[in-house]
Amino acid sequence: MSQRRQVRILDVALEAGVGTATVDRVLNNRSGVSKKMLKRVNEAAQIVKSRRPNLFYQNGKTKIKIFEILLPKDDELSTTLFGVALESLAIENGVEIKVSYVEKMDPLALATHLKEVKKRNPAGVAFVAVDEAIVSDAVRDLINHQIAVVCISSGLDSSLDIPVVGMDNRAAGRTAGSLLGLFTRGEGKIGLLWGGELYRSHELREIGFRSIIRNEFPQIKILDLVSGGDDSHGNYLQVSQFLSDHPDASGIYSVGGGNVGVIKAIDEFSKDGGVSVVAHNLCDDKRKLLMNGKIKGVIHFNPQTAAQLVISALDSQTKRRKPHNLSVAIEIILKENVQGKFP
Repeated sequence: MSQRRQVRILDVALEAGVGTATVDRVLNNRSGVSKKMLKRVNEAAQIVKSRRPNLFYQNGKTKIKIFEILLPKDDELSTTLFGVALESLAIENGVEIKVSYVEKMDPLALATHLKEVKKRNPAGVAFVAVDEAIVSDAVRDLINHQIAVVCISSGLDSSLDIPVVGMDNRAAGRTAGSLLGLFTRGEGKIGLLWGGELYRSHELREIGFRSIIRNEFPQIKILDLVSGGDDSHGNYLQVSQFLSDHPDASGIYSVGGGNVGVIKAIDEFSKDGGVSVVAHNLCDDKRKLLMNGKIKGVIHFNPQTAAQLVISALDSQTKRRKPHNLSVAIEIILKENVQGKFP
């Protein structure tokens, strides 16, 4: 019998004040139990079930926990790879993972999906948070409904106290700044392409990037690019305009996604191709760009590690335990070490 099953039997046994063997006989419809004891155990099972409704079938037997994962629709492979990593870990963790994709940077779309999740009543939900009041309100409703909630990469209002699995985004921004400072020899103009004010993770990366450039590379001038909406076409338009206005630019830090558009613009508008680009999250597309020198460095986190931490954090939340290990290590991927490196 699995440990997960034993834990549920123990919960019912403690509630009923009887031994686990008796509970096992009742829940598995075995003989040798009086009607009085049968009633007592079933009532205890219903009490335990009422406390944790999303962990039990209606007949009192335990079921596999269902965790729903909401990821932003993306034109980059890294998000899809993360979803695959989550699904691949489901069996060995004894849970069921359902991954859905939501329009990125759309608070209403995310809030609507979270409300639909509540109706399905899974054990828990994890998602990349868009920091808007309607999203926070939907999350409060999930918490009140006893559904575990974990944020991925980017969090929400700290008053909600929602665990966030991901890298230290301020440190990631500082790492990107250090790389670009070295690549540009500490001088010139660098474009800062941010994904939008709705992701706290992007804000923290920007803060970290600015702080290290200001303190360690004061000769570099940071030039803001208006958000390209975190997608390739929007970034292509923004970077094209940026390079037209600043043909002498020496670097670009792409805080979020949509990097195919960044490279397309550089190919078309950079006269000598001498623009150093640092981006986030390794995937096959970025591997090719690293190998041909069009991206100089990638700030990366291991999706398998992050996926396992998300599942563990959700599991801890369902047990009313505060998750402890939520941090994913920051990795620096260059052309020289990308070989054999899998996203």
